[in-house]
Amino acid sequence: MQFQSPRGVLVAAAATNPIGWILLTTAGIVGLVNLGYKMYSKSKQSKQFVIDLFLDAFGEDEQTKAAIKENPGAILNKIGYPKDAFGSFHNDFVVELASRIHNLAKQGGSTQNEGDPDSVPSGSSEQEQAISFIKTIGLKMNKDGSPPTVKVIAKKIKSG
Repeated sequence: MQFQSPRGVLVAAAATNPIGWILLTTAGIVGLVNLGYKMYSKSKQSKQFVIDLFLDAFGEDEQTKAAIKENPGAILNKIGYPKDAFGSFHNDFVVELASRIHNLAKQGGSTQNEGDPDSVPSGSSEQEQAISFIKTIGLKMNKDGSPPTVKVIAKKIKSG
């Protein structure tokens, strides 16, 4: 039996005796706990994002702010999401934002389309701002001048 890496030898040796089984089991448990913590952190982060977004949009008086902080799920439910779908709302929001940025930056070679509210004239300040935002988050325009895909922009927004 040949192994390509020393790690493979260690895993094979660990799997052949009871102490190795204990070590492998412990490593598996640590990995699962770490995964659970990461999922919990992302869930908590999404909930805080939604609360902050709602406070910015609707929190004009103290009573409204208190209601948002107390039960942000109720507002999610009013706009068509389940009360605990903070992650889904956060994802949808980021994808919508990325889509709008992509569309604004892409307008470069075209003229304004009549009747299309999202259409922007070539060289407009909105287009320049979208391109600047793309560069600010660490992405580059493609060689042909088109912006990165919506998926790439959304992933970059969520990661950082």
